[in-house]
Amino acid sequence: MSTARRGVPAPVTAVVLAVVGLLSALAGVLVHADWWGTALTWAVLATVLRASSSRWWGRPAFAGAWSLVIVWSLFPRAEGDFLVADTVAGWLLMATVPVALVVAFAGVLRGSRGPRTGTAA
Repeated sequence: MSTARRGVPAPVTAVVLAVVGLLSALAGVLVHADWWGTALTWAVLATVLRASSSRWWGRPAFAGAWSLVIVWSLFPRAEGDFLVADTVAGWLLMATVPVALVVAFAGVLRGSRGPRTGTAA
């Protein structure tokens, strides 16, 4: 079994990042209508994608859960309305889904292990 940082098993890290993705995307859906909500949503997304590992249990787990919540919020509710409206803020929130997925899976496909800490000589 592969381990994540500091000896935490990779499946545990994947589940934790998926839960963080679910909850942060739900919060983003609920506050995206205000300009500060969209900015906060993007800040959380960028921070977690930057801080997590690019292996399968890192960015893809978070971005996959994030994307599922955003896509789920696009379906009509029982009352006939939508959580994400057809506004600029709604379109900007929807645009984060492919961006998050590309960023998350690009590192896995490339085989990188995160940011480089050394200097090139």
